[in-house]
Amino acid sequence: MKSIQLKKCSVKNWQTTSLEPKLYQPDGNFLGGQFLTAFVSRHYHDQELNFNNKTHNPFFKISLNAVSKLLRQNLILTLLTHETNILTIDQNNREDYNVFTPECIQGKFDAILTNVPNVPLGIVTADCLPVTLYCPDINYVAILHCGWRSAFGGINHKIISQFKALGSTIKNIKATFGPCIGTDNYEVQQDFVDLFIQNNSDNIRYFNTNGHRTTFNLRQYNVEQYINHGITNLCNVNVDTLTSSDFYSHRNGDEGRFLSFITLL
Repeated sequence: MKSIQLKKCSVKNWQTTSLEPKLYQPDGNFLGGQFLTAFVSRHYHDQELNFNNKTHNPFFKISLNAVSKLLRQNLILTLLTHETNILTIDQNNREDYNVFTPECIQGKFDAILTNVPNVPLGIVTADCLPVTLYCPDINYVAILHCGWRSAFGGINHKIISQFKALGSTIKNIKATFGPCIGTDNYEVQQDFVDLFIQNNSDNIRYFNTNGHRTTFNLRQYNVEQYINHGITNLCNVNVDTLTSSDFYSHRNGDEGRFLSFITLL
């Protein structure tokens, strides 16, 4: 396995009218002025928007003050199902999945891609790994929900295959990996380990056993799938959601979810 040093993402403050959520994003050299991707920290505002009034799903709650005007007008979100379904957003269906459209479709997709500028693609998570991709040669962006089920099921390989079919030179892709549960805190049972080892004996390297406690490195499991495809332009937000006060954690008992997004400019 080739060793690649991942770039670290910077932390910037997003100016708001109350306590400021932090905006974790790559630096300008990585973004190149062509796209924007960021991971919005948890917030402490009272004003919230339930993105889809047809449900009272707390996963779709985020402060209006934590997002820009662009996100408040055009944000695309779908219901996450821990599977590998991919949604393509174009000019014809962008309003169908806009969370601010009264008749917004509750599509069930764990990855979204588009080549439409100024249409932010978003997911909300709390321990699973958010991944954002930019393909400069075909001018597409994508966002993926990479929990263990989606990653194990092949969502990363599937999105890369779709980009190949669209004409992308895969090695040019820029991939950003957001906050997720850290390897020291992602404790798993033996049946979980067995599932991965039975699939590929090399997967043993993603597990660490100390006494009776076994943990899983979700981040590295996903990152190496991109490295194996020859993608080396990688940026990493190496933040553990379980221990960080900036992000929500399902395992920590939090009901909230934090927003990750990417958009073409």
